[in-house]
Amino acid sequence: MSAAAQMREIDVIAEFRDAMARRGIIPPVHIVADDKIHRCDTAARNGKGDAAYVLHLDGPVPAGGFENHQDGLGWENWRADIGRELSAAQREELRAKTEADRQQREADLARQQAEVAQIAERIWNDSPPCTGHPYLTRKGIGANCGARLSNQGDLVLPLRDTDAKLRSLQFIKADGGKTYLKGGQVAGCYHAIGGKPEGVVLVGSGFATCVSAHAASTYPIAVAFDELTCPPSPKRFAPSTPRPRS
Repeated sequence: MSAAAQMREIDVIAEFRDAMARRGIIPPVHIVADDKIHRCDTAARNGKGDAAYVLHLDGPVPAGGFENHQDGLGWENWRADIGRELSAAQREELRAKTEADRQQREADLARQQAEVAQIAERIWNDSPPCTGHPYLTRKGIGANCGARLSNQGDLVLPLRDTDAKLRSLQFIKADGGKTYLKGGQVAGCYHAIGGKPEGVVLVGSGFATCVSAHAASTYPIAVAFDELTCPPSPKRFAPSTPRPRS
């Protein structure tokens, strides 16, 4: 590699690092440009391993992308500023790399979420039904809410997909602090309260809020753990439900 090419590569990586930093991602000391997706950290609390990037230095247009899994903004495609418009051939090459990156991300995510789902299954099966917890007491909630109790004394809530398969878990501490199994599926998952939906089914955000809504209405309710994780369609949650309410 010529000295000029080495300097250009250094400039491209510096440009890429700056773009990552603007998304709240801590760029690794050594950016690995091998066409594979790599994990790295975010600058936020509990951000270890919560970001990812890929960088391509081969070809006429250096390109790649990154994601901060904590900010909810999804994947951001990136390409170096080469100071001119791309040719048709370069645009097609960039499109092909972007598509290959997307397929790799989806495969990696599916594999990771499947592994976490197996961990969730083991923890759930080892956790006895909850008969009482400080969080429930403070919220005025009875213990018959479908929660279990972890070995660490946390409430455990199941996150199920629209096929009722367990995908991950939420843990609630005595002080109300909430965490999920790292790397598990959250989007599109819910926790059902009140049995099999028939007629009206409610969809709400927040476990305590939903338990109270079920107690007041007697309607079954799907707990969406936040607005971004609401089941994609209430009809898929309850195909026979004529009029979902939120």
